[in-house]
Amino acid sequence: MTNTSHEVISDFLDGEAFEPRALGEALADPAGREMLIDFVVLRYAARTHADEVAMRADAPARRSPGRLLLAAAAVLVALLGGYQFGQRSAAREPAGAPDATRVVQVDWQRVTEEVAQ
Repeated sequence: MTNTSHEVISDFLDGEAFEPRALGEALADPAGREMLIDFVVLRYAARTHADEVAMRADAPARRSPGRLLLAAAAVLVALLGGYQFGQRSAAREPAGAPDATRVVQVDWQRVTEEVAQ
């Protein structure tokens, strides 16, 4: 079985142009007939698998009501927990700025003169 025989059989199955005499010679050989059967089975399996994947991808997702309730409960717990955390942290923080621990006196007029020179 030559590489040309492989190509002729493959072109025939792909619907591409081929020489009828070359196809006849390839199929006259028992190995060529076995290859034709193998190619047909392989292409059928590949097409069937692709169809199954496409059907699984197109199928609508089913969501159970329990899963939806669980998601809503999780959102509610997160909101309430965040609110409680915010209330507790606001109660611990002082309302205004803290008292100064040190007061620094600066003569701004003298500083601006030094910068200008």
